Order: sequence, then structure tokens, then C-alpha cells
Amino acid sequence: MSLSRPDADAPPAPAAVIGAACRFPGADDVDAFWRLIAEAGIVSAEPDETRQALWAAKRDPVTGPRITTLAGGYLDDIAGFDPGYFAVSPREASKLDPQQRLLLEVTHHALEDAGITRDALRGRRVGVFVGAGAADYMMLGATDRRGIDAYHGIGNSHAVLANRLSYYYNLKGPSLTVDTACSSSLTALHMALQAMVQDELELVILGGVSILVSPDLTLAFSQAGMLSPSGRCRTFGAGADGYARAEGVGVVILARPDAPEAAGRIRCLIRGSAVNQDGRSNGITAPNGLAQMQVIRQAMARAGAAPADMVYMEAHGTGTTLGDAIEYNALAGVFRGEPGRTGRPVHVGSAKANIGHMEAAAGMGGLIKAMLMLEHGIIPPHPVAPPHNDVVARAEGVLALAGQAMPIDRPDACIGVSSFGFGGSNAHVVLQAAPAVPVSLPPEGPALLMLSSHDPALLDRDMRRLAAAIETGTTPLPAIARSLVLDREPLGHRVALAAEDRAEAVRRLREAPAIVEAARAPRIAFVFTGQGSQYAGMGADLHARNPVYRDAFDACAGLVHDIAGITAHELIHGVPEGAGPDAAAAGAERLLDDTHLAQLALFCHERALAELAMAAGLQPVGLIGHSLGELTAQAVAGILAPDDAVRLVHERAAAMQATAPSGAMLAVHEDAGRLRARLAEGSAPGVHLAAVNGMRAPVVAGPVEAVDAFAAALAAEGVTTRRLRTRHAFHTPAFARAADHLRAATAGITPRAATLPVISNLDGRILPPLAQGTDYWSRQMLSTVAFAAGIRTLVDELEVGLFLELGPDRVLAPLILRDHTGRGVHAISMQRRGGDGQRDALNGFGRLFEQGVRIAPDALLPPASPVRLPSRSLARRPFWGIDPQPETVTARAATMPVASATSATPAAPPAPGLGGVVARQIRVMQAQLAALAAGDIRPARPGRDQTRGEGRHG
Repeated sequence: MSLSRPDADAPPAPAAVIGAACRFPGADDVDAFWRLIAEAGIVSAEPDETRQALWAAKRDPVTGPRITTLAGGYLDDIAGFDPGYFAVSPREASKLDPQQRLLLEVTHHALEDAGITRDALRGRRVGVFVGAGAADYMMLGATDRRGIDAYHGIGNSHAVLANRLSYYYNLKGPSLTVDTACSSSLTALHMALQAMVQDELELVILGGVSILVSPDLTLAFSQAGMLSPSGRCRTFGAGADGYARAEGVGVVILARPDAPEAAGRIRCLIRGSAVNQDGRSNGITAPNGLAQMQVIRQAMARAGAAPADMVYMEAHGTGTTLGDAIEYNALAGVFRGEPGRTGRPVHVGSAKANIGHMEAAAGMGGLIKAMLMLEHGIIPPHPVAPPHNDVVARAEGVLALAGQAMPIDRPDACIGVSSFGFGGSNAHVVLQAAPAVPVSLPPEGPALLMLSSHDPALLDRDMRRLAAAIETGTTPLPAIARSLVLDREPLGHRVALAAEDRAEAVRRLREAPAIVEAARAPRIAFVFTGQGSQYAGMGADLHARNPVYRDAFDACAGLVHDIAGITAHELIHGVPEGAGPDAAAAGAERLLDDTHLAQLALFCHERALAELAMAAGLQPVGLIGHSLGELTAQAVAGILAPDDAVRLVHERAAAMQATAPSGAMLAVHEDAGRLRARLAEGSAPGVHLAAVNGMRAPVVAGPVEAVDAFAAALAAEGVTTRRLRTRHAFHTPAFARAADHLRAATAGITPRAATLPVISNLDGRILPPLAQGTDYWSRQMLSTVAFAAGIRTLVDELEVGLFLELGPDRVLAPLILRDHTGRGVHAISMQRRGGDGQRDALNGFGRLFEQGVRIAPDALLPPASPVRLPSRSLARRPFWGIDPQPETVTARAATMPVASATSATPAAPPAPGLGGVVARQIRVMQAQLAALAAGDIRPARPGRDQTRGEGRHG
């Protein structure tokens, strides 16, 4: 029943293509391949001088005249490889068949196209099916047995073509290489579809590969009359005279359409497939039109596709007069007179007419071409101009060749792809356009682009490629940033940059920001800032633009309102909502002078920053806070329930605010130990050591007069000091009454077991469990803040290498860095006074990423459908361990029968003794062609198997 009808009873598609990559002649990726075929481009050239063995044979006076042509479709570089990325030693890399190297490289690109990382694959039941046939590298290597070593066998084994991928990615599904000559890739696909059902595979890596470096098969096919002297496949052309050899590699990632990996990533559906064999025909290389019809009909039946559903058939189409005619007539036989057809012809073409015949990889060329046609909704023009084979005119109205690009105007259109092996193994697959799915993309806005590579030079190249993609595309920047995080495995060399919009992203990527070599992910501690860092508007940008921060802040602010009667707007801006024109100045003043409001505001801000950091995937191994910040640390560690934490901050801050404002605080640039000893001598009555923030960053406090006198004495000795803006002498006996109040007010709080170590301000050690009724918080209010000692504990005992300051400004991070210079310790602040809070947070997470920390995108970026990005670059260093040994080629060729040792024409005459056989075979094929054209299709009578013929040329 037709798929296009609403009551269609078609079976579900067994698989979907979710990722694809290729290296074909003239096209190093799928986008370049589409441009080539959409423009009816043709790639045909002689190989460059790096193909030494080919040229040695062609220039040899014995073998050269017997080679029809070397022209065909070649890749630019098959010696290049990136052994470091694939964990292969350089010595082994030189012995690897380039087919193994190409498969590794293109599979990497296909998986990135599918958004699947190496980590996501390891240990899973993922199958690998590879179509391959050539053994050129092994044939070259065998000319000099002295060069054969342990790597030679593994590096040239056909089995290892697939097994190398399974080994590298640690895959547990079936892994096999399939060789049915030119139908290898689609036969591998057929087997993969069966395995997905029978073996319950989660994913499949499907590939096809072929290279041309040995002259042996070119010589053999020349002598069999298979190759076109023009070096082109003139598919369905009246002047078609053989095929052009080509090389290439294509890989697609298959998944079940309902698999998680397929969500939003389906490029096309695989509806069904079939394989069969010609059996005995007019020659082992002769095509069998009836078998071709049967395999196409069987694939369509399995796909639940009626003839009316098919809009295009990607033919095998090698470019021989009789072979093309037999295939075209077989296609016409499939569609002629079938019920349900709309009267519009089914269009036919072949990628071989563009790039040549990639033999075992040819099916991947047809498959990826069909996928791109369905994605773009266009049938590309056939690149062979009239006149065409006579059979094209006879099938008019049923089949047609597209003279120009034509739209595919059906959303459920199907395309068939054929591959016929020259030994008689046929394969056909039916593809369908991907179902339409709603795409959810966020609006433009600030985003953090996190890029990485295993090589700094490649990362620089990737930045330029991404800049070009952003500049020419329309995808919102946050969606691009999100896919960079989710779809890319973070590697050792990293760059992270925040950008407000696409234009800034392009500019910053092209400015080539400094690349950081990330070490092993460091152990992280959160650092919470104390009072004095607050300002009006802190967190306002984050509250407006980051839902994770906003939800956490609002939850905390709700408790503050219930307990203290202060609104969220006051906590952010310092004044009630709707205040007058001088509200900003009034709010700033209030947040500086009102200890009660300031501490509640800081607590909510820092609590929300901690939620944001943990939502981004950060997992601290310890927490430390400065004064009020320690209460935030205890709340984050679960020691305090949310309402108890807010009540504790409220009571503490209210008691402090009620204390008479008669104190002062002084930051002193002096060694903390010497300052402590000086105060112990009693030379500064009333002055107390309030905090030791760093080894040379103590803070003293006391009555105003005493602090001023002490500052003057220090200045006389050349010691620099800085008066802090505060009206209280915090962490001194001045708060004794406030501490008594706090002790009584918090007696009912029941502390819980900590989920993370918290460092105590009292001694800089890990805080032991607290019991109900503890006086810890009142003692902490009066005691010297042992912050520097706490940082040492985190570094020395918990091996923390990175401190993340969570507060409204960069206050404590510089002190940590100053004390631990040269110890590999990093300190990053998430916010800074006067900055854009959202952008500052993005920058902070970017610095964390550059230090080796894995960042989850949900805290930073809005949800978005997956988007496809340029694949990350791999290096291409030359590896070639084979000496072409031209003298060996010559000596070996001299033992072969020679038809004409003096002829320099590309098309050599038949070898002696084969002319009569060829003539008889051609006459039989002509009779078969006439029968096909008349619609009288019967199995051919078995004839004598011959190795020569102008037929399938698989």
C-alpha cells in the first residue's frame, strides 16, 4: 500500500541515518559532495605523482600500453593520518592500509555529525559493517618481503577494517567487513539492518571504502575491456564505453528511529533493503535484468513502498552501453504498468557520472547522494548530456533523466539505490525523507562557545571554520553553543569565549584567543564571599536572564520575605520596587550601611550562584566561606535546612545591625604572623585581629580612634593600610551582646550531617558535626576569620587545585592566588562589580572549561534542538611505508601475455584467444536487451562463465 496514503499499512522503518561523512573525489565532506552533484560537476583526472606505483606501471614500456587509462576519481591525500588522535604509533601508522586510516578519520566526522562522543559509545552494543574489496596496499607491500613485519598483517587485514573501529571505540556489537565487489556497501547495509533487529543493536557504524594505489586491478580491468578510455562514467550516454575507477570512503551512523540519539537528528529513513544473486547468466560479469528487477521489487515490498511512492532511482549506472541499457530496462520493468502510478516518470541518475565508480564504496556514494536529495528536496541534473542510450527514449513516460534540477514536492518521497557486484551479487535499498519534527531554537542572545582539540593548530583551524559557519548561517548562537557542549568530547587544548551575538562571536573567533592546555580536571572548592562585597543591583542581570539563578534566588527570597519581611527587589536593588528617581543611589547606600539587608541579600545571591554552578555540573570537594559566607557554605553542604539557614542569617544580621555603629576596620599589607605578634604585645589597645585573609592580608578592627591611631603608627613605619567602608568592628568583642542574642535565637536549630566538607572560620580546619543548641555561630561571630588557614587546608589536605569564588565581586580570588603562586592553584571569580552578571558567569564557566572542568549546558543556555556543526579537524601527517619497487612491477608485468607492446593508445586490443568469446557474449546480451525492451523478460539461459564482457562491470 502506498506510503503516501493516510491508511498506509507500511512496516516501521528499521533504521534512520543520524550522521554522515565522506571523502569522495572532489568532495571532502557531505556539503561539498552535495554542491558537486547539485551543480552536475564532474571529477576526472589522472593521479598526481604521489601514486608512484600507478605511474611506474603506466610509463613502463611493457605494461603501459596495456593500461587503458589512469584517469578517474582520486582523493587529494590518502597518506595523511592523525595517529595521535587514534592512539596509533607512527611506526604502525605507516603500515596501516590507507583504507583503515580513512575509515577512522571519516567515522570520527560521521559520529560528530551525529552528536555522539567517544565516551557515549564505550562498551555499548554498537555494530560495525564495512564494505570493502581492494587490497592495493597489501599488494604493493608484498613486492618486498623484507619490509613485512608484525604490523603488516594487522594493518592490511580486511577483517580489521571493521575491527579497528570496534577496537578503538570499544564497541561490543558484531563487527565485519563485507566483500561482494561493487555491491559491498549496500550488502553491508542490508546485513546491518538485519542485525539491528536480531541482535538488538543500539547503533550501527556503516561504511564503505576503496583506494587505488596498485596498478594490478587497473591492468586487469583494462585487459577485460571494462575501463573507459575517457576516464569517465558516461552513464546512460550514447557514447558510454566503460567505467572510470574512483576511490573514496563514506560512513553513516544508523539508529532506530525512536532511539534517544535519533531525536532531532534524523537525516533520512532506511525503509527496507534486499540482496540477491544473478546465478548463472551469460557470463560471471554479465548483468541479469530479471535479477535486478527482483531485488528492487523485494526491497520496495519490505519498505512498504509502492511504485507511486518512488520519485527517483539512483542506478548502479557504470557507463557501458549494454549494461546501462539492461539496468534502465529493468527499472522500466519495475514501474511500467504498475497500479497507483501518477503518470509522472521516475527520475534516474547515478553518482558515478559525477565522480566515477568507487567500486566497493560506490553504494555509500549512492546512499549519501540519496540522503542529500531528500534533505534538500531536489533531484540534481544528470551530468551526461544527450544523446543518450536508445533505451532512455523507449522508457519515456516511465523513467526520465533530469536535464536540470527539479524539486521533490512530496514530504514522504522515497528513493531507491542500487548496487550490483560484478560477480552477480545485487543489492537495493529504499530511503525515505525524514519525518518533519518541530524545531525549537532559542532567540539570539549571549552564549559561551567552548571549543577543544587534541592539537592547538587544529583548534585554531576549527575556530576559523566555526566563524565561517556562524557568519554564513542563521542558527542562533545559544543553539550552536549548546551543541558544542553536548556533541563534542572535551579534549586537551581548549578555548572558551563569551559573545553577545553572532557578530561578536565571529570577531572573537577570528581574533584567535589564547589556547589553554588543560591538565587533568582539578579538584574544586567553592568560596563564598563575606560582607563588604555587596552592591545595589548585584545579580540583577542573572536574575533577568538565567532561569536557574532566578529560580534559586526567588526560592531563597521567598523564605526571607516570610521570615524578615524583605522583598526580592530589595535584596537585589536595596530599595522597594517602585521607589523614586533617586532609588539607585538610595539602594546603594542602604546595602552598604544596613547590615541586616546586606547579609540577607548576599546570602540569597551566593546561594543562587552555588545552585547555578552545580547545575553546570560542578562537583566541589570542599566549601569555605568568609564570615557570613561560611553560613552559605553550611547551607550548601546541607548542614542547615533552607528555612533554618535564612533564619540564622536573619537573626545574626539583625543582632549586628542593632549594635552601636562605633567601630572601624583596617586592611593591612603586612605579614599576618608579625601583625598577630605585635597585637599580642599590647602596643595597640582595643585593636583586634578580625581576619587573616592571606599571608600578607590581615584585617584589624576596633574602636574608630584606636584603629586610626594604629594606622598612623603603621604608616610611620612604611606599612601600607586601607580603611574599609564599614560602621562596625566585625569579629571583635564589640559584638558580644549580639553573640548572646544569636546563641539564644538559634538554640532550636538542629544541624544535619554535611554532604560536603565545610572549612571552619574558627581554626581553618574541617568543621566537625554540630549538635543542637551549639554556640558555634555566636563564637564564629566574635572570632578571627582564619580564612588563609582554611585555604591551606583545602590545598594540602583535600588537594584542591581550583577555587571558584561565588560572590558579587572579585574579592578573595586574588588573595588565594597571591598566597599559592607556583603551586598550580587557580582561583576564578564568577562575578565582578560593574559587569554584566550573565556574561561574567559565562566567562567564569569558560575559564573553568579551559582548566579541564566538564561543563553541562543546562545552567548556561536555553534548551534547543540539536544543530549540525563543522566537524573538528584532524591532522594529516604523511604516513607511507610501502616502496613502490618499480623494477619489481616491470619484471612481474613482463611475464604477462602482451597484446600490443608498442601501442600507446589507451584502449588496448583484447588479449589473444578472447575475441570470439567476447563477440558471442555481446550477441547474447544484445538479444537479452531486445527482450527486455519488448517487456518479454525471462531468465537467461545459462551460458559459459567468462571473465570478460561489456556488461555489469560492477
